[in-house]
Amino acid sequence: MFTAQNQSDFMAATGNVTHTGAGGSSFTDRLLAAGYPLGGNLALGGFRSENIMAGIVSLSAQSAVDAWMGDAPHQNTMLSPDLTEIGAGVSVVNGRVYYVIDCARPSTSGAPPDSTSVVASGAAIPANEALSPIVLSTPNSNGDVIHEVQSGQTLWQIAISYSVTIDDIKRLNNMFDNNIYPGNKLLIRKKQH
Repeated sequence: MFTAQNQSDFMAATGNVTHTGAGGSSFTDRLLAAGYPLGGNLALGGFRSENIMAGIVSLSAQSAVDAWMGDAPHQNTMLSPDLTEIGAGVSVVNGRVYYVIDCARPSTSGAPPDSTSVVASGAAIPANEALSPIVLSTPNSNGDVIHEVQSGQTLWQIAISYSVTIDDIKRLNNMFDNNIYPGNKLLIRKKQH
């Protein structure tokens, strides 16, 4: 559920329907980073599959499932005997809905793979590190909303929490990439005049 919800939140924050997550992470990267005991050959991605979909807010979950049942690869994600666990995520932003289902099979040992980090597009993600919750900041004396980044927080998670886009935050802070670090102070909103 954690990885599926995070991917639907990421898609909603970026407006992209994609299997690639924050920092260029793959679905396998995200499962391992969450501490999921992924079974199978990890060099081949393990036993996992992900279905994604987006549409206007009136697109129901049943309609998404019906669409996925319309072709073999998406249907296999939902019905394969090799995939024994499922998590679902849904996010709604600006009149659009984003659906994700993540299906996988855990290792027989039930323990996460031995790994200290997962590398995706040059970004190391500490294994078993959960995202830190976002505590929303109130406007300061100038009326601006500024968020101080805490360890484990991501730009897309901050954008979702404040109901803004990643691009809005990057523009307000003259950022050219998605890298943020604990202690960074990000301008989220300027005072409304």
